[in-house]
Amino acid sequence: YEALIFRLLCFLRASEEVRVDRPETPAADAAERDKRWREEFIQRNPRRFEEVYEMQRQLGKGSFGTCYIVSHKTEFSALHT
Repeated sequence: YEALIFRLLCFLRASEEVRVDRPETPAADAAERDKRWREEFIQRNPRRFEEVYEMQRQLGKGSFGTCYIVSHKTEFSALHT
């Protein structure tokens, strides 16, 4: 699940739903920085995935997990009202 959470965090960061301040760190500390970033986000986000996203349909399934199309619930409800 860590890889899935990391991908979700990357998406949230790219869509600017999450802001991350980057202190200057050497490349050797990058793995530790990423670990702290993931842990901090998980601790600060009290909402569950199902509370935020509406699962639409399954795209595929493999040995690492299942991929779904999802919509942000506020966007989904705005489109269907």
